[in-house]
Amino acid sequence: MTGRIPIYGGARTKGVEEAPLSCSGRLGGRVHRGGMQGRSLVFVVGLVFVLGWAGGTSVTEVAALEEFYWATDGQSWLQNTNWLTGDPCGPDGWFGLTCGAAGGEDFVRTFVMYNNNLSGDLPDSWDSFTHLAILDINILGLQDKNHSGYRLGTFPASLYNVSTLEGLYLTATRLEGTLSPQGVLGWPNLRDLYLRGNLLSGPIPPTLRHLPLENLSLGTNEFEGDLPVLSDGGLRTLHLSYAFVGVRLGGQDHPFPVWVTALSQVSLLQLGSLRLTGTIPSNLTALSKLEYLTLTSNMLSGELPELKNLPLRSVQLQVNDFTYIPPLFLSNCSQLN
Repeated sequence: MTGRIPIYGGARTKGVEEAPLSCSGRLGGRVHRGGMQGRSLVFVVGLVFVLGWAGGTSVTEVAALEEFYWATDGQSWLQNTNWLTGDPCGPDGWFGLTCGAAGGEDFVRTFVMYNNNLSGDLPDSWDSFTHLAILDINILGLQDKNHSGYRLGTFPASLYNVSTLEGLYLTATRLEGTLSPQGVLGWPNLRDLYLRGNLLSGPIPPTLRHLPLENLSLGTNEFEGDLPVLSDGGLRTLHLSYAFVGVRLGGQDHPFPVWVTALSQVSLLQLGSLRLTGTIPSNLTALSKLEYLTLTSNMLSGELPELKNLPLRSVQLQVNDFTYIPPLFLSNCSQLN
């Protein structure tokens, strides 16, 4: 069976190219059951599967998938259809995977485990996946879990070696550890980086600005230090609310990041609870595509610029020290706090 893998997950995987899907582990042609020729072909077919899907999914990737299954208690997943049976990229492929073909082998292209009751620690063998474009693991919304004590271990360093990544979504997994400034440069094709809802610490890598990111979400973490320039203008959405440790208990102050005024394509800007200080630059009005603006729970002061000509749908401003909010701006928004 041949075909093409679907683009996963709607708008946020924009840019993920379709790849040829090759469901291998099945020999072409007709099997003749009579004579030596038939018996030889049957023997070859059996040998293909005994030796680990020769000509099918990469043996290295199969081993990494099996490791993931056991490390995250695959027997207790809400969905584990076909896992550990047959070829992961075969006609009865394993739940959560889509595949592409290259060099006579099949490779995992998208790996999605969304609210699937994972537990344990994420393994550190992601560099086994040489063609992986999308990795999406999310435990948000788990039923009856003590979320404050639930986590999936440490951020896997092997992910830095997956240069084919275009979308990395590790949301609400409560991963610990730091992000390597040099390591993130191993993602030259990364457009979406969603790490919201973790326990990541240390500085936010300033090298993120060198990636072709369109969507960046680092909110609700425990980062420390300064808020660096994170983009030279290509971002469409930026979520940093609650990104730093101690924001509720008197953490480090940060000046308003003036570099966000150069994000000409941005439609969502969430900068709540970052202990931002100072005034908002007047050239924020240049963000002609801005629809959602969150600046809550900061220490911003002065006058809010006239934003009446922007296509704003929602604005969150509460718990700041603004001295003036333009009246016309108030009437332009469907939601204003």
